[in-house]
Amino acid sequence: MLYTEESIINSVLEQWKVDAVARFSAKLTDKNFLFPCIPATQGYRLNQFRYGFVSDPRNISSADELAKILEAYSNCFRNLGNYTSLIIFYDTSEELKDRTCVETFEQLFWKQVNRLTEIDYKEWPRQIHIIRSGNSVFTGNNISFIAPPLLIKRK
Repeated sequence: MLYTEESIINSVLEQWKVDAVARFSAKLTDKNFLFPCIPATQGYRLNQFRYGFVSDPRNISSADELAKILEAYSNCFRNLGNYTSLIIFYDTSEELKDRTCVETFEQLFWKQVNRLTEIDYKEWPRQIHIIRSGNSVFTGNNISFIAPPLLIKRK
């Protein structure tokens, strides 16, 4: 399911979801430490962001959840504005956050990307060649590769 910030406020959600959006919003609106991407701050201020929530990335079903969110976003993003972005939050337990290094998170998210390519029901355009390198998925012909988000604890 896709959410706007307003629908998150008006919904009864698990606390981790509410907290994730609150931290994200605080980062984008922090006046002392300005967010470095101006188009992102514009998209946020214009309410063009859409949010999705996915279960623990260690669960194989989380990629299926992500696929549904991506499909919903792909059906509406053209109507949301020039600065739209899809923001995905994963349910990361304290144990996962505290005991997992960046490299392991990177592997988890590459597994997510690989699973997405496996379950994609639409055929990819012929000009896009998927090259698998370890856990990575790259595309050719001047198409950007998909990079997983990294969760890094910052002070």
